[in-house]
Amino acid sequence: MNWIVGPQLIGFIILLAGLIQKRFPPKTINGLYGYRTASSMRNSQSWNEANRYSAQLMIKAGGITLASGLLITWMMTFFHFAETTQSIIQLVLVLVPTFGIAGGLIYFTEKYLKKVFGNHLES
Repeated sequence: MNWIVGPQLIGFIILLAGLIQKRFPPKTINGLYGYRTASSMRNSQSWNEANRYSAQLMIKAGGITLASGLLITWMMTFFHFAETTQSIIQLVLVLVPTFGIAGGLIYFTEKYLKKVFGNHLES
């Protein structure tokens, strides 16, 4: 398995995105940059809190994925698979963390917003 392309690359990208969002949070509600869902875009308070919280989650998830990706890649050097099998394994190890982190980020941020602002966020 390649040391650059794999789950560690996804982890690095997510970690970097979280650090950028934390360092340069979106100032106003917009449709281009930030955590954009109906509940986060209801008002400035929910917008700021959603972007702060999701940045923290991205940093944690990115760090864990980066570290585990490097560990998996290192472990894969000990196994010798056919090229096709190795390509399938690599594809799965890239897609599963990508969709898992995206889904988890949305799930946990929305759950957090409901906890903080209640079921009905005020406009």
